[in-house]
Amino acid sequence: MTLNAKTPLALYKANLELVLRLGALLQENRRRWTQLGASSTREAIERTMAETERVLTSNDWTALAAMPGEEFWKSLREDAPPLQASVENAVGNQAAFAQGLQEAFEAWRQQSVDALGSTGMELPDLPFADFLKGLRPAAKAPKPAARETPKAAANAKTRAKPRAASNAKAKAASKKTSASRKSTRTRK
Repeated sequence: MTLNAKTPLALYKANLELVLRLGALLQENRRRWTQLGASSTREAIERTMAETERVLTSNDWTALAAMPGEEFWKSLREDAPPLQASVENAVGNQAAFAQGLQEAFEAWRQQSVDALGSTGMELPDLPFADFLKGLRPAAKAPKPAARETPKAAANAKTRAKPRAASNAKAKAASKKTSASRKSTRTRK
């Protein structure tokens, strides 16, 4: 391994360029999402203003009462294409962002390889997809079946005791009542 005094500076520059490129990607992605949200909001405001105008100009109570149902069916008919376009736009935004990330990391990798080339060291050969696997959250283990905690079991037992006691009291009271009925029958 040959020591080169320019290697640390070249690696620093590669990392700095990666950070700047990622910042630009995030800014562009934010701009795209903001535009998508603004256009959706603008359309919603225009629709609300038109509906409000119809309500204000209506002079018939039956027409006024029918407006919510009409607007519901109208929105089902008319909102599907814009919604589909919004979804396609969102997917396109995400794909463009992912492509930009991939290009940024590939450029960083190439700059790092070039900087390390004179030292005889190499970066591990990891494709971008393998790199992203490390960024994904780990799969959650399935939750075990709910077990009753000792405290919950004790609470259940204490709740069950009063019921049993009240059932025993009720039976005793019922026996006393039936015994008193028998004694009154025998006296007569």
